[in-house]
Amino acid sequence: MRSGPRGDGLVWTPEAILYAIELWVRRHGRVPAARDWDRAGEDHPSRQTVQRVFGRWNRAIRTAGYRPRRPGEHRQRTRGYVRDEGGRFLALPTLAPSSAARSVAT
Repeated sequence: MRSGPRGDGLVWTPEAILYAIELWVRRHGRVPAARDWDRAGEDHPSRQTVQRVFGRWNRAIRTAGYRPRRPGEHRQRTRGYVRDEGGRFLALPTLAPSSAARSVAT
């Protein structure tokens, strides 16, 4: 199956791209990075298409109402990691993300 809606004659308009960004944020809980869209997916265009339509990746992210990451800025991890005295990672019980963050912080 081909990725993206290209085969059916649908063109990625600015509005459709902004909607795809919004869908990504809802599904993944974060703004997409350019590398996430290097290739087109079934519900989003490729990075090159976004850049062709908006001129720059960050301009598309801003137009969608989000703050783009700055170069070198790493995304915040939503899950903490706990280690034992030997430095080995410990498995956390399955908790809601906010509960896990509270238990790791204490």
